[in-house]
Amino acid sequence: MKSPRLLPASLARRRGFTIAELLVTMVITAVLGMALVRTMVSSNRYINRLENGREARGTARAAVNMAALELRMVSASTGVEAASATSLTLRVPFRLGLECSATVGASGVLVAAFLPADTSIAAVSMGYNGFGYLQSTGAYAFVSSVAVPTIGAISACTGAPASMTLAPGSVVLTMIGAAIPVAIDPATPVVIWRRVRYEFAPSMLLPGRTALWRRQLDNAGTITSSEELAAPLLPTSRFGFFINNQRTSSDTVPTALANLRGIELRLVGESARTARGTTRAEQASLVSAIFFLNRPD
Repeated sequence: MKSPRLLPASLARRRGFTIAELLVTMVITAVLGMALVRTMVSSNRYINRLENGREARGTARAAVNMAALELRMVSASTGVEAASATSLTLRVPFRLGLECSATVGASGVLVAAFLPADTSIAAVSMGYNGFGYLQSTGAYAFVSSVAVPTIGAISACTGAPASMTLAPGSVVLTMIGAAIPVAIDPATPVVIWRRVRYEFAPSMLLPGRTALWRRQLDNAGTITSSEELAAPLLPTSRFGFFINNQRTSSDTVPTALANLRGIELRLVGESARTARGTTRAEQASLVSAIFFLNRPD
């Protein structure tokens, strides 16, 4: 019979963890874990709010950038057809030329040489509503037309009385419209314009939210195309109005639209989502003043 092996004295004295020690260790680990999780959740919520805030600011900036290009081209005194706090109907020039000849009468005919343009702008049938010519007052007179301009002869501009030297790539267009009441001197600035309405209306992309829309209209006021420029925006987003030479904008549309000199875009962008731990979407306000061309004062 073998005798039992004796353990070294150092091992015989070693013992395991007690239950109390295990409980203390588990409590400390749980506390540290909860603190770490809380830190991670707080950091995640903060980052989420930053992203939503950036999204809200981006929404407002996008609306300004898209609308400003066209709004600046509107002619003061004659460029605004209708206005309210939430809607603007404008005559927006999109191609510039010089008059070669014009027929005065109940059915006016105007021939003009237009500067070179890319194919998207040259397609005047896309939203064409008529032409306009610069008056001695400094404002454009706009003539409505349903007939799409046709290509004219270069000689109509290079010959007398216009006797112009055209830039390479220029196009001569013949336009027929409503009455031209006065004679127009050769080389008078001429524009081709489209009717555009900017308005705050319910979003299609984000139901239940507000968007800034750009709509093109025909001469009967029927919408021919719509584009949702920016969403979501707060329903408090609106237009302000610069009247004559006042330095501050007004909430009220002037009785005479000819007194409008510019528009103030008051936009409040929202984030599309609500950040975790919050009860509402992030918001960002942006106010931008846009003044029209050819201001008489």
